[in-house]
Amino acid sequence: MGRMIARTVHMDRVFDLHRLQDDGHRFTLFSFETGGRRHFGIRTFGWPDIREGMTVTALVDEETGWNGLFGWFEHEAGVWHLPSIALSMLHCAVALSAAIFFLVEGTEPGHGPMWHIGSAVWVILAVMTASLLLSALINSRRLRAAVKALGLPAQR
Repeated sequence: MGRMIARTVHMDRVFDLHRLQDDGHRFTLFSFETGGRRHFGIRTFGWPDIREGMTVTALVDEETGWNGLFGWFEHEAGVWHLPSIALSMLHCAVALSAAIFFLVEGTEPGHGPMWHIGSAVWVILAVMTASLLLSALINSRRLRAAVKALGLPAQR
């Protein structure tokens, strides 16, 4: 991931807007035109209100541009569209709880090898979700710092 930069644009035209859901995760794919230049196949989390005529200050990855969209501030409504880490925290808590349960129960006599394999799987899942949560926390911190540096209103 490269450096995060801000781009302020007026969306003259919005097209190819698709609100999708995959494994319970909502995301939106869209394209837009600004000043005669088109940007295609942008992916953002959730189902935000994206419409023609809106002016946004977007936080994008310097290397990948709009394909590395982190979030944006909608000037007319005065609201931020930034990712939440709540779902990452929930996944981490569930995986960690299951891993602890399997490890504690696995020490009881009478459990076969499948129990130990299940324990190992849950420990691996807990470590993976914890690393995803850590990544989400780091990105959240970077976003808050970028928002502060822009001097725009803080997220409500």
